[in-house]
Formats: sequence, structure tokens, C-alpha cells
Amino acid sequence: MVVAALMASVTFTSGYSVPGGYNGSNPDAGIPILLHKSMYNVFVISNSVAMYSSTMALVILLWTHINDPYLRLAAIRQSNGALLVALAAMPLAFMAGVYVTVSRLPWLSSFTLALGAVALFITLSIFILMYTPLGCGPPLIRAFTDRFISMGLMIARREAAGSGTAGRDGPYDSVERGCREWDCGP
Repeated sequence: MVVAALMASVTFTSGYSVPGGYNGSNPDAGIPILLHKSMYNVFVISNSVAMYSSTMALVILLWTHINDPYLRLAAIRQSNGALLVALAAMPLAFMAGVYVTVSRLPWLSSFTLALGAVALFITLSIFILMYTPLGCGPPLIRAFTDRFISMGLMIARREAAGSGTAGRDGPYDSVERGCREWDCGP
């Protein structure tokens, strides 16, 4: 709930402090300077989508205060979609805002766009993989998620080998076998 509230407040603030600022001259006073640039339009649209989806997630998460455990779990599951949209739209708005303000330097604007696209892809991939259950779903998705998570576990074990914690049984050892403790059968 804290993340959704922070996202809503940040996108609300950036909606009023627009990239490039506002015109101060009389006929166009109060109109954004970069209004007619296409990337400014991308900024406004993605910032609005992030604002409204994070607000929706926040409203859905308010239902977690009810004492019904099934309703609480359903509210958390329903808010994940809105948070995913907000997590995709917020970096997109940032990328578009930075791009439109540094557009006079082509190398810097291209670098900003490329860096933002890679970061957005990694963030969304991790978020989607977190909510794709292991051993479930279509075979192609299952194979991809199993390989990705197994690779992450191998890297984590190599890192742990140097710290003296390798080989200990932990709560995530069942993940390597393809199941979690709450969805594995007896």
C-alpha cells in the first residue's frame, strides 16, 4: 500500500511540474513550453496512466483492512495488475520527460531512451516472473520461468559459497525442485 501511495504522489507531482516548465508570456501564460512535442505527449499519457492505476491499486488495497482473509487475499491479487501497469507507465513517463528535455543532444537522448528501455524490460520481466507460478501454465512459459529462476539460484549459491553459507537447508531449497512449500503435494 505504501508503494502505491508513493507512486500516486510522485506521478501527481510530476503532472504539475512538467518537463521544460510553463510559458510566462501573456498569450500563452500557463501553457507548457514543450506542448507540441510528441515525446511530451507520451510523458503526459504515461504519467496519467501511472497516476490513475496506482490510485486504483491503492483503493483496491484499502479492502485489505477488512477482517475476511479471503477478501484480503483477493484484494492483494487484484491490486497486482494495477501496480504492474503503474510500474510500467512510471518509468515510461520518466524516459519521455528526460528525452524531451535533452532532445537537442541526440546522443544523450538516444542513450536515455536505450537505458530506460532496458531498465523497463528488466523490471517488467522480474515482476511478471514473480507472479508466474513454478511448474504451472503453458509449457513454454514454464520452461522459461524454470530456467530463469534456476539460473538465479545457481548465481545465488555461487555468491553464498564465498560467504560460508552454502549447503545449508533454507526455506528456498524446495524452489529448486520446482515447487513451493504451499503448493507441493504430500
